[in-house]
Amino acid sequence: MKSIVIPLLFLLAAPFASAAECNISIFLETDNNEFDNGDKIEFSPKLSSSDFDYVIEYWIEDSDGSIVKQKINTTNQNKKSFTAKNIGKNIVLKARIADLGCEDISPDDNLAEKTIFLKGKSADLANKSVTVSFSVDKNTQKLADFSSGMNKTESNTPETGSNDKLRKAAPYFLLALTTLISIALIWKR
Repeated sequence: MKSIVIPLLFLLAAPFASAAECNISIFLETDNNEFDNGDKIEFSPKLSSSDFDYVIEYWIEDSDGSIVKQKINTTNQNKKSFTAKNIGKNIVLKARIADLGCEDISPDDNLAEKTIFLKGKSADLANKSVTVSFSVDKNTQKLADFSSGMNKTESNTPETGSNDKLRKAAPYFLLALTTLISIALIWKR
């Protein structure tokens, strides 16, 4: 009778036993942090230990937090790939430990993020350099704007008596405008 009771007690107590404790973290591996827009980006979600069963959830967002590639679950740490086509922004690779076959004693390291910088034709305006230059034709009082490869001329016919003031002030105004545009582009990065 005792030989039946002892195994029966173990069977009844098994559901109440706690899972083994562990401390597993996740990180993302890539060959590079900078790619051309349109390149195939390969990455691998990696765990600090594979001793227990696990599920990794991974996805990709743009720099504004919008999801570019929907969340996918995986049970391996193999290379994954994504082709950034005409995104126009940098992207953020994200992965998290969705499920573990153990009780993680430090769950604060169960999310990994890695920013990938995209460059190329459709890259973010902050990744482009913009050159703006102006010139004033003193004879015709016309302001020529040469920006983005386009030549546009606007007529500027000030009232009599303010021609000299305009000629003297225009270069300072244009310098200030160019400086503000440069600061805005640098700040956006």
